[in-house]
Amino acid sequence: MSLVERCALVLIALTVALPAAAQQRAARAIGKPLAEFDEPFTGPLRLVELRDGRLLVHDGGEKRLVIADFATGDVSDAARLGAGPLEFQTATALLRGPGDSIRLHDLVQSRVLLLSPEGKPLRTEPFAKANDMMAMLKRPLVRETDRVGTTYAELREMAIEGGKMTMSDSVVLIRTRSNGKADTLAKMPSYLTAPEMTGSSIKLRFPGFPPMDAWGVFPDGRVLIVRGTTYTPEIHLADGTRRTAPAIAFPVVRVTADDRKKLMDELRGGIEKAMAGARSMAADAPSGIQMPKIELIEPEWQTHKPPLAGTVILVDGKNRAWVPALGATPAVVRFDLLDAEGRAVDAIALPDGAALLGFGKGVVYVSRKDADDLLYVQRYALP
Repeated sequence: MSLVERCALVLIALTVALPAAAQQRAARAIGKPLAEFDEPFTGPLRLVELRDGRLLVHDGGEKRLVIADFATGDVSDAARLGAGPLEFQTATALLRGPGDSIRLHDLVQSRVLLLSPEGKPLRTEPFAKANDMMAMLKRPLVRETDRVGTTYAELREMAIEGGKMTMSDSVVLIRTRSNGKADTLAKMPSYLTAPEMTGSSIKLRFPGFPPMDAWGVFPDGRVLIVRGTTYTPEIHLADGTRRTAPAIAFPVVRVTADDRKKLMDELRGGIEKAMAGARSMAADAPSGIQMPKIELIEPEWQTHKPPLAGTVILVDGKNRAWVPALGATPAVVRFDLLDAEGRAVDAIALPDGAALLGFGKGVVYVSRKDADDLLYVQRYALP
């Protein structure tokens, strides 16, 4: 075969392949909200729909755990901030357990606050080695549960030696059953690097637009992992079997100067919020604690955006996984809906600036951000 013929075959292959990569399923609009809660929140938000249709909402900015009633517009505290037996400090996860019970994971106090299906605090359960600071660095961060109470968590190895922190270049997905038996489901690449701590300052370098993997859990315990480089879904069954579904088409979108600026602005805003919370906690601590100065270092930018727009996959009441995906235009907040076999079955577009919060009985909960960055919880019919 001559060089010209080989080049012609390459061009033909590219011509065939390129349309497939660009043929993204059209996303249909989610429609108009059924209701919007009048009282705004600061965020970030975590929520769970209670058995009676009210919402249990954790507002990270306000440090409140409240019950919000769409029917009356009332907001009432579900639990108080504090170190008491029925109090909390943080909520790294707010998850539904067996029998509609709710588990609030309080990382700062190394324990779980267990609540009733009506959102009433019942008791706290300490983590293993709750008083060991080094154990905290190696503790998996729980993110999901299934219908029988199995938990699913991410573990990113970290260590501090000689005042220097190190982090592993991968994240391990760990499944822990109710009997305490744990196993590793998969490894996913991590693009985060450890902060550089020098004296009273900390230098942070976040990744730009890396191809992060995303994952979520179906009620029956099967785990969906979507690989961020190729948009390939993997289904991990409870018996250890793994299936790979066909890769999903996604658009090729270049990273622009506006994209870079927007991300840096969001990172700075997030750091400022986190530091404000840390300063508030330090105010209650013994005197002499000084907050470090945070310096954000410009990342090494990728030239193109990855196919996934987030790492969290939520599963709705119709057993469909909502995968945050890259839209063809920046204004599209897109979710590809995958079935329990990892096959794309639908695509939904949320309003610009909206964020998916969770699901209830036949409904979707979304947050809307106003000009002052306040968040309003909206309820939509499940499409």
